[in-house]
Amino acid sequence: MRGIIALDWGAESVPPHIAKINSRDGFFLLRQPSDQPFDWSDLSGSRVIPLSFSPMPWASLQFALKNHSIDLDSLILLHGMTQDEALKAFCDGKSDFIHVPEPNASNLIDSGAADLAVALGPENGHVAYSSFATTNHLLDHHLDTIQSFVRGFGKGLEWINASHESDIADAVGPFFNEIPKDLLVKSVARYKEQGTWSSDPMLREDEFYRQQDILISAGLVKAQQPYSKVVRPVLI
Repeated sequence: MRGIIALDWGAESVPPHIAKINSRDGFFLLRQPSDQPFDWSDLSGSRVIPLSFSPMPWASLQFALKNHSIDLDSLILLHGMTQDEALKAFCDGKSDFIHVPEPNASNLIDSGAADLAVALGPENGHVAYSSFATTNHLLDHHLDTIQSFVRGFGKGLEWINASHESDIADAVGPFFNEIPKDLLVKSVARYKEQGTWSSDPMLREDEFYRQQDILISAGLVKAQQPYSKVVRPVLI
């Protein structure tokens, strides 16, 4: 995203992206608990907390909303809150929808504080959502090192796809020691089920241009940039 925006602003070059990290949006749109099935029209005129830390999650949500003919100007967006403030505001009924990643999504759903309205990953399809970047100097002079790195990451993806969510939760648990294991397991399971992590790290052209469709729709860039100007895929 940042490289594409920089080129759109006039930069002559950006750090080359060599491999993708995940190929689906990991955010979820949750709603207040309801006995009625979710309908996209429920969003019209609703109060929404877009809890995000960068422009891409919000751009991806806008893309889905526009694809379902939701007038963004009709939304009452509640900005300017910390994560804890936003979660409390939603649980206190001050918004109709909240836009969160894991483990917040599973925590709210399992506690009965929210229902899942939309999983943005399956909704928006495969996107070059997160990726690794390096420098042209490293690619030109230390390609073997870069290939080893991408190969190692690829083996990690293979392990994730072949492993049970409980084993993955055990592996990543030390990085998230404040999160109970059962919540980590549910978060990993939800991400695995929707194919958040692909089976290999190849950053493909269709995913790259799909991301640009999202950025253009959100008004973050004016025109598409060529794949070759942003991506130098490392083959392993």
